[in-house]
Amino acid sequence: MNSNEPTGQPSKEDQGLVRLKIHRGCSLLWKGRVARFERRQGCILEWRVDQTFEHLQFTDLEIAEGIASGEIKISSPSDAERLDAGEAVLRTRIRNFSKKSIAEADRKLRYMVAAKNLGIINCSKKEKERFLERLRKEANPKELSLPSVSVRTLERWLLEDNGQCERTRLIPKHHLKGNRSDRLSEPVREIVERRIDELWMVRPRANFKTLQAFINGDIDSLNATRPPNIKYDHVGKKALRSSLSRRNPRELVAAEFGAAAADAKFTGRRTLADPDLPLDRLELDSTKADIIVLDPETSLPIGRPWLVIATDRCTRMPAGFAISFDPPSIHTVMECLRNAIFPKTYLVVMRQEHGWIIKHDWPVYGKPRTIALDQGMENLSDSVLETCLDIGINEVAIMGRRRPWEKGAIERLIGTLSLGLFHTIRGTTYANILKRVGYNPEKDVVATLEELEHGLHAYLIDIYARSEHKGLTTGVQGRPIDAWNALIDEQEIEMIPDITEAHQLFGRSFEATISTSGIRYKSMQYYSAEVVDALTDRSFLKLSPRRRVRCRLSTGDISQIFVELPHTGELLPVPIAEKWTKYATGLSIWQHERIVEYRNEQIKAGEEADDLAGCRRRLSEEMTKVKRNKSGHRVSAKRWEGVSRRSRAGGNSSTTVAGSKAHEHAQKTKAKRSNSYTSTAEFSPHSRIGPNGDASTATAAPSPYTGRTKSILQ
Repeated sequence: MNSNEPTGQPSKEDQGLVRLKIHRGCSLLWKGRVARFERRQGCILEWRVDQTFEHLQFTDLEIAEGIASGEIKISSPSDAERLDAGEAVLRTRIRNFSKKSIAEADRKLRYMVAAKNLGIINCSKKEKERFLERLRKEANPKELSLPSVSVRTLERWLLEDNGQCERTRLIPKHHLKGNRSDRLSEPVREIVERRIDELWMVRPRANFKTLQAFINGDIDSLNATRPPNIKYDHVGKKALRSSLSRRNPRELVAAEFGAAAADAKFTGRRTLADPDLPLDRLELDSTKADIIVLDPETSLPIGRPWLVIATDRCTRMPAGFAISFDPPSIHTVMECLRNAIFPKTYLVVMRQEHGWIIKHDWPVYGKPRTIALDQGMENLSDSVLETCLDIGINEVAIMGRRRPWEKGAIERLIGTLSLGLFHTIRGTTYANILKRVGYNPEKDVVATLEELEHGLHAYLIDIYARSEHKGLTTGVQGRPIDAWNALIDEQEIEMIPDITEAHQLFGRSFEATISTSGIRYKSMQYYSAEVVDALTDRSFLKLSPRRRVRCRLSTGDISQIFVELPHTGELLPVPIAEKWTKYATGLSIWQHERIVEYRNEQIKAGEEADDLAGCRRRLSEEMTKVKRNKSGHRVSAKRWEGVSRRSRAGGNSSTTVAGSKAHEHAQKTKAKRSNSYTSTAEFSPHSRIGPNGDASTATAAPSPYTGRTKSILQ
């Protein structure tokens, strides 16, 4: 398989070899042929097709690009049978594991990693006993409790794990035991939850006896309307305490003592040590860019976009970013991860079709083992933790509140970006309030969002990665690109094996009930015959008697959801019902929520409410009118159009969703650009790059903004 060649010849420093984690027993599916891994010859991996004995050769980069484009699927030895049958390789495990189960998996992992590193798997029983005793003595009881484990138990763990040492494989199956149905009937449960919200989760709150009296009083009122022989029992102390224990402990403390007390009790105080290898830990953070961008259609200033960026802590190499008008959310975090994990082969397209001037390639890609996030609301969502668990990221480290030094690498990168790029472009808003005195950035705006994204790529790849970095703590000092190329050869990088199912995981998760008409969510219906057929499957009803299933939704496109059936473990695509197909195409969850709010306001005002499609048309017309209003409205208008809703990832250079207004405009612009295109940049970061690619010599670049006509809002 031949990979796409970049337009420019990359320098030797770009050729740091990435070794994928592929070992004997792995299988590869390519163009309908199933091949087994035979051996590695340097950067060449050799495969053999079972049926035809055909010999295949791929490089690590070709396999990574093939996975990103959907041409190649990789399976582990345990997935070989499903791969031969043509089934999906990636199986999702969307469940909420208890802290006790995760702690037990951590204990198993500590034992097995130590046993594997010391090579005692094939040692005698006495040597293993001495190893276990020494490990228990060396362990810090405050960090991780290590109870007594017999040699036979350790051998059983190693046999079951097959030497993989993966955290997800070690989580016990205790969550499948016991009764999982609610012991309270639905009307009583509704009364209990409502009274807890009204009387217990407020300040000052009622005492326990008062709460119980109000709940039982509501039950008596409900029983008065029911037959004498069908009455609901009162809720006892044990049942009420159990209902309270189901609430978030942090929310309980905040309701009783306030948010400050909850932060003091539950905020982590953890500082992680610097990793030794690339992709051991990625640090992510979001910020509002200190620059106002220009609308290419109206030549009016829009506003400041949001930037979510990730960096590799070990080598300080930028790993990926997402820039858009959407504020920090699950969607923006997931888009940043997509850009970081997959190869940046879209740069070839951007050089050829958009005239981007980037001298080097961006060799950073692969699945990180840990990601570090701050305590933003978007990062504390269960969807982020579930997505990371499903794609194989071992740990999500939540740093302490207002402790930026715990992820100092990403904080420094954002500061360097602001000083080295944003503050050097006309239209910057500056970070220092004293510099804004007598300065109106909206009068000097020159950069569109795409041009700013071009500048970000050029700065991160050609300047930041190739500038001296004093914060490197690895054995390789100097530039981040040198540290990456030197250390990446020492390890094998894991990739997501199936790009099709991987895209399904990047989104919001929720629970829903299957009915004969499908799944209802946010006033819309999603229908699939395969999902509805599960209602007649006994194995499904046994695992989910209330017909509840876990679902995934891409927040940038609500035209379909993905449903996990617990009895098969598969993640099935479920399209929206035909009634809403035209309405939901190219629509984001944010747009849909605004449309529903608009319709509800019509109903409250006593007006004749339109259907959802009619409300969407009316809101789109209003958003078009506010383009020339103040900056805040223009940001909302661009967000409504779907500008930069997706991040570029793999070979996909598009940033829009099909069906959105921004996608239609992008297609028209692409058709015009195919005839003629003129590009460079007034603020081009390459004006600071010397002839050897070093960030030293200053050479001016011609400006594409010369002669540009624009009307500025005075």
